[in-house]
Amino acid sequence: MTLQQIKYFVEVANLLSFSKAAENLFVAQPGLSRAIKNLEQELGIPLFIRNGNRKVMLTSYGEIFLQYANSVLHTLDDAVMTIDTMRAPATYSGDVNLGCPYVMGHGLLFSLNHDFYEEANAPNININFSVGHDDSEQMGLKVLDGEYDLAFTGADHSDDERLRSQWILN
Repeated sequence: MTLQQIKYFVEVANLLSFSKAAENLFVAQPGLSRAIKNLEQELGIPLFIRNGNRKVMLTSYGEIFLQYANSVLHTLDDAVMTIDTMRAPATYSGDVNLGCPYVMGHGLLFSLNHDFYEEANAPNININFSVGHDDSEQMGLKVLDGEYDLAFTGADHSDDERLRSQWILN
């Protein structure tokens, strides 16, 4: 059983017409009919009742198989969408205001910025980092005031419930 046969089956089942399904799928009707016939042979059951008036009906087997075939196609669509999102996530943009001590070199901040983009590996991420320099106590206050989104300080701010501190060791 192939994915193509499943797609063909679903199209014929939805339209109840081999000729209309062939048009929608841009395939020759005899090839479509052959693919469905092969699927029925592989399953060992008829999926359609064929009338002479070009209309078809689903058998009870066909109705059950259609539910599972739709589920397979939806699951596959979800998988492809997930992979596409992983490969090229939605565009993210914004500004991040960092605070750091005067003594912290620009090399570290450049490295953080470079590593961020290298790890993200996505051209549709556009984050602008701006850096302000202050002493450690001032940076804590500026985070609280919203002037900085994140601050690298040497001070211990664990006694202030409004701030969350994390020690970062090299």
